[in-house]
Amino acid sequence: MSDQCIIKICLKSDYDVQKELEKLLSFVQNVDKIYYNFYRQEYRSSQRYEDTTWMGIYTEQMAKSLLKKRLRGTFPFFLDVYGTQAGTIREAFTLARLGKTMFLYLILCKENFIIRREAIFLMVEYLIAENVMLIGYCSDLADFWWNEQAGVLESSVWRQRRRRIYASYNTVDYSLEEEKRLFWGDEVLYPASWTSWCNHNFLCESKDRLLEKHKPLFYAKTEIQNGIMLQLYKEIDGYKERKNRLKSQNFYAYLKNNKIFTCGFGKLC
Repeated sequence: MSDQCIIKICLKSDYDVQKELEKLLSFVQNVDKIYYNFYRQEYRSSQRYEDTTWMGIYTEQMAKSLLKKRLRGTFPFFLDVYGTQAGTIREAFTLARLGKTMFLYLILCKENFIIRREAIFLMVEYLIAENVMLIGYCSDLADFWWNEQAGVLESSVWRQRRRRIYASYNTVDYSLEEEKRLFWGDEVLYPASWTSWCNHNFLCESKDRLLEKHKPLFYAKTEIQNGIMLQLYKEIDGYKERKNRLKSQNFYAYLKNNKIFTCGFGKLC
């Protein structure tokens, strides 16, 4: 069990979500660095930067200014706010725009998450109701990418991913293609996590019927405005129990085998 949790959501990039993202950014604490990269739309492996990659001392004003500036345009970009100070539980706000979609990672310490949970979940439901958010999930950070090796609390895959998350980003070799591979992986298409959400306009009727067949596996399946919320087990720390890991493993296999949650993504790439 880790001291952090993660919320990951996929958003349409052609909607104005400046205020909502600023609100989520304000939830992040113990951060002192900001990393930013802005890519040319016609990027190539040898010519992918319009601005030099840079990392600086974080201020909320700077982060909001970058959000405001880049959300107006259509170019891909990557923005990461995170903490480096020893003795603190790291938190982070990471936003990447890739084509017609944006991916947001929000990493919070458990104590902060408990305080912010209601506000975050209300924000998620609002974004789904407004048809801005497509899909997302929330889990313990140690449960992140667990599907690669079910039954192992901290697999080699997790350790490798963790090193990437907290790697030093100040290098001009960090490419948009690498971000695509990191953000556009199976875990967003098959979110077999503690809690997940899906927009009804993204989930076709036939796939929703397949979910209904699997309903006995859920702790809860709740209809929200314009979407659904799924909970596999009662509490976020429940993933460490073997029965819940097996439940998640079975649900992940069911989602992947039936290609649930994948409909529509091809049009967004």
